[in-house]
Amino acid sequence: MLRPSWFRPPAREPSVALVVALWLVFPALLSGQGAARDALSTFPADTHQILYSNLAQLRALPDYGRIRLWIVTPPLDNFERILNTFRTDVEKDMDEVTLGWRGDAPNSAFFGLAEGRFQPDLTRDYFAKRETPCEQYAGYDLYGFGSSTDRDALFFAFFDSSTVAFGHLNELKAMLDVRAGGRPALQSNSDFLNAEGELEGSALQWGIARGALAAKEAAPWLTGGVKLPADPKALLAPIQLVLYRFDWGSQLYMRMSLLCRDAGSATKLTQVLALLHSAPASPTTGSTSAAATAVAALFQGMDVQTNGARIEMSGSVPIAITDQVLRNGGTLTAP
Repeated sequence: MLRPSWFRPPAREPSVALVVALWLVFPALLSGQGAARDALSTFPADTHQILYSNLAQLRALPDYGRIRLWIVTPPLDNFERILNTFRTDVEKDMDEVTLGWRGDAPNSAFFGLAEGRFQPDLTRDYFAKRETPCEQYAGYDLYGFGSSTDRDALFFAFFDSSTVAFGHLNELKAMLDVRAGGRPALQSNSDFLNAEGELEGSALQWGIARGALAAKEAAPWLTGGVKLPADPKALLAPIQLVLYRFDWGSQLYMRMSLLCRDAGSATKLTQVLALLHSAPASPTTGSTSAAATAVAALFQGMDVQTNGARIEMSGSVPIAITDQVLRNGGTLTAP
């Protein structure tokens, strides 16, 4: 496969949590978040986390030029560069994107579905003129820059001129299997389906995580750097699903919903959180004082409410503190 001079293998992402923290959200009553609904019918049923972003409306934000440096991860940056090769101006033509992860580990292989205005004919001509073969799978041409044996290589396939699927080769093929009816889609999971229905239209960016990954990625928000009184895995095990939204304005606002195994486990977890909130936060190893201050400010001011098996959390910090955390690689994270 071709490997243009600008191509660089996507870095192993240290945490999906950090990715989400950087994909900051602007509040709005939205409609037409089609890429999220389409992702549920395209992503495989074993997807453990999704992250939706309305890029078209994010670009309208006054601070977009600054936050774009944070919201574009290395893999997504590579994909945007590839599209630019084929005369797609991602800053104008890519409207929505939904990312997904299938494994429980934060560095699991990612994949995505983007919607906008693309150039499949130019892509086909580009590869044909260079006599570079593209792989065929499930009736689609799979284009890529890098070897099919390279797990870091990024591949993509056009469904039509307005929709493109992308990701590591195995993940892309899994999506095409779903599209062909060869494996179940994520929409077969009622928890994800209901969560998407709740979140769609609530923010420009939002996400869902389930299983062990949900508990792992929720932990930084729940602890605020305070040492837990018990084994974190055992304490957070009741968390089955996490729904999260972020609002970006003069403050960074966070809202997260934790769906627990039952009402009793939700009550116990809320009681533990209340004890943690009353204790002074201690900085995590390696964090800067500015980062630790920001995490403590968010954690200590967080509102926690319980409703049956559901825990609702919300909090905010000034943008100035958020900037300090991000510049210093601090521990302000999200699921």
